[in-house]
Amino acid sequence: MGSKVHENSGRLSSEKLTLFSESRQLKGVKRGEFLRKHGLHTSELELWEVQMRQGLEAEVIMRPDSKKAFRDKIAKLEKDLKEAQIIIETQKKVQKLLGAAGRKSQVKSKKKLSE
Repeated sequence: MGSKVHENSGRLSSEKLTLFSESRQLKGVKRGEFLRKHGLHTSELELWEVQMRQGLEAEVIMRPDSKKAFRDKIAKLEKDLKEAQIIIETQKKVQKLLGAAGRKSQVKSKKKLSE
């Protein structure tokens, strides 16, 4: 968020965010005192929250590069997953072949010992 002055309140966005955050940490009487001290009403804080949410949503929607980056990341992860699956399958096959070869050599060794 930038530090723009909004027409209706005369406060900077950064100031709104700070006041909003600080007020959210207070309850009851302390929150009322805080609001009075800063000349605020609960309805203003509610409006600011809506404005912040809308701003964040608009930022996400307006950034097509982030969608492309997200799609690219998914494609890379899917590619990496496929590669990992191939490696695992290959390792299983090698293990199976080595296991079969090992059993054959054990059988041959036992035959030689019994002769």
